[in-house]
Amino acid sequence: MELNKTQIIGESPDHEDAEYELQASRFKALFDLIESLGFAEEYEEWRQTNKTSIEEEG
Repeated sequence: MELNKTQIIGESPDHEDAEYELQASRFKALFDLIESLGFAEEYEEWRQTNKTSIEEEG
C-alpha cells in the first residue's frame, strides 16, 4: 500500500515535493525493514504478481 501511495503522489501533477519525500521515506523504511528481516526475495516474488494501481494502468 505504501508503494502505491508513493507512486500515486509521484504521478500527481499537483503534489508537493515535501509530501512526496515524506511518503517515499515511509516506503523506504518499510522496505528496509523487509530487507533486514531477510524477506527481500519473498517480497520481490510477491511483487511480480501483485501490481499497484499505477503499474496496472501503465
